[in-house]
Amino acid sequence: MSLGTVAHKQGRVAGENAVCGQTEFKGSLGTQVVNISDLVIARPGLRDQEAMDEDFDPLTVQADSWDHKAYYPGATKVRNRIRGDLRRRILE
Repeated sequence: MSLGTVAHKQGRVAGENAVCGQTEFKGSLGTQVVNISDLVIARPGLRDQEAMDEDFDPLTVQADSWDHKAYYPGATKVRNRIRGDLRRRILE
């Protein structure tokens, strides 16, 4: 993913290593967001297939909630998914 924040981190690693550092860039997980009219869809981290390709054993749990307190005007439902690894690691 070509993001300024990733480039910034890579630049810091390169700068440190240029003066005899031993830092390693460990990569990043990107976030994707799309807004279509009043619908917003966001995805941080890995999808199931991407996780399997990286040798994770993914498990996804889904629950619905509200974007803010339900009794406030304009509250809308939000679908949340938490993806983890069966080896007890959170992936997103």
